[in-house]
Amino acid sequence: GMLGDWMATHVPGVRYRFEELSPVLDAALAAHFGADARHDPATAIGADTVVTMLDVVEHIEDDHGALTHLATRMDPGSTLVLTVPALQWAFSSWDTELGHYRRYSRRQVRTLLEGAGFEVHSTAYLFPEMLVMLPVRKLRPGSRSDVDFPKLSDRMNRLGYAVSHLTARWRRIWPAGTSVVAIASKPAAKP
Repeated sequence: GMLGDWMATHVPGVRYRFEELSPVLDAALAAHFGADARHDPATAIGADTVVTMLDVVEHIEDDHGALTHLATRMDPGSTLVLTVPALQWAFSSWDTELGHYRRYSRRQVRTLLEGAGFEVHSTAYLFPEMLVMLPVRKLRPGSRSDVDFPKLSDRMNRLGYAVSHLTARWRRIWPAGTSVVAIASKPAAKP
């Protein structure tokens, strides 16, 4: 939903569509964006389409099956932008509370996408500045309230944005981060 709001403000002419398996989230997205923004899962995904799966795949037990199914629905040339939490060693009660099955390395994401039929253009770690928080989160016993993201003051939010902006310049070379981003596409059929 946040991406759809941002697109409506910053990218005129781009249409946000969603598919949501959770009935509660589907209803909320339909109420916010309109029922006509709901994409029919039986329809092909056109070549001029960018599909985003932002922190979704880690919630799916059969991640390979889900991505393989998605690839069969995408026309050649369509693009997938995917983010997932990184570093399985950092898996904690926080992940369990959020319904995660796993965390990923860049290599695992590449292997998963290629195995599902995608051509991977790039993978990178994001948010290396947050790595210091992973051991803290892992060692601290979690509770349901920890799943909620804390509200940050404007000052902290600006500071975090500035640091993330600086580290983003080097994201292709960072050896680790708290998330992995991948850009892939559905390749043309081989003759």
